Amino acid sequence: MKHAKSDVELIEACLGGNTAAFEGLVRKYQSLVCAITFAGTGRIDTSEELAQETLLLAWKNLGQLRELDKFTSWLCRIARHTVTSWHRKRQRDAAAQAAPLDQADGKASSLPEPVEAVIQQEQEVVIQQALAHVPEKYREALVLYYREHKSTQEVGDLM
Repeated sequence: MKHAKSDVELIEACLGGNTAAFEGLVRKYQSLVCAITFAGTGRIDTSEELAQETLLLAWKNLGQLRELDKFTSWLCRIARHTVTSWHRKRQRDAAAQAAPLDQADGKASSLPEPVEAVIQQEQEVVIQQALAHVPEKYREALVLYYREHKSTQEVGDLM
């Protein structure tokens, strides 16, 4: 039976040019990265885009990681920085603050909206509103605990 490679082994393989090894890291950590970006944005669609950006940045900068056994905390810092950068860009970008075109008056969306999509949107709004009332320093921990089912010890280690 083949044993699962450790993070350090996968990182060393990545640094040697093995892109498949990075795919293993992505599969292992994409949910965690999405949880961090969701905690920072409150939006599933945006959090997925930022998670992808985070993983791409990690791939590009993997050579800068000095302590290979600290990959998880390094990746989490990249995710947090990506969210912070996203917020800064939004503050400067007037178009990002405008209402989406499909919600503009007199302009119907070209996409059908089944009941499930409406329910999901309503749930996202409720979650966004609830998370907006939680101080930022606690928000990420809550998402990691409840959405990612991490133990309090794991949340503490990741934070």
